[in-house]
Amino acid sequence: MLYIASTPHVYARLKAEIADAIKTGRISSPITNQEAQKLPYLQAVLYEGLRIMPSTTTGFSKRVPEGGDTICGAFVPAGTEVYPNLRALLLDTDVYGEDVHVFRPERWLECSAEQRALMTRPVDLLFGHGRWQCPGRTLAWMEYNKVFVEMLRNFDVQIARPERPWVLKAYSALVISDFGILLREGRLG
Repeated sequence: MLYIASTPHVYARLKAEIADAIKTGRISSPITNQEAQKLPYLQAVLYEGLRIMPSTTTGFSKRVPEGGDTICGAFVPAGTEVYPNLRALLLDTDVYGEDVHVFRPERWLECSAEQRALMTRPVDLLFGHGRWQCPGRTLAWMEYNKVFVEMLRNFDVQIARPERPWVLKAYSALVISDFGILLREGRLG
């Protein structure tokens, strides 16, 4: 929500998409997950938000198998714990473009289906993969889909201190502190 509220054109476009969906009867109140999945800009905003501000910066470790392995030309001995750097994947300019440090949901709409699949893969890894995948992934996406629409349907959102909206510290997770959001009742539709 911090990136949405601090990027005026994104905020306006997302509010407009929600207002249009209400006006044309494409979403109910409260919105269903299935209805939210059909809002393309909402989906772009959610994926971009997870890409630029992931809840974790590393994936689960993997142990190098017997005999060792070579990763990017460097030999890694057997038994070594290797952690993927998800943050590096999410800021890959070959995948997301030169403006990787900019919150720009449009990148998810301007690309081909093949490029979108390539962009989606690292974001999906935030929830793990295979037998290590987070069992709450589906619930998390349902919450993202519903909460953002309902918040923007019912409130006008502003950053309390635009000159210093938040403090970010990076550990194995990105931690945001010292932020404030102003909510004013402002129902759409």
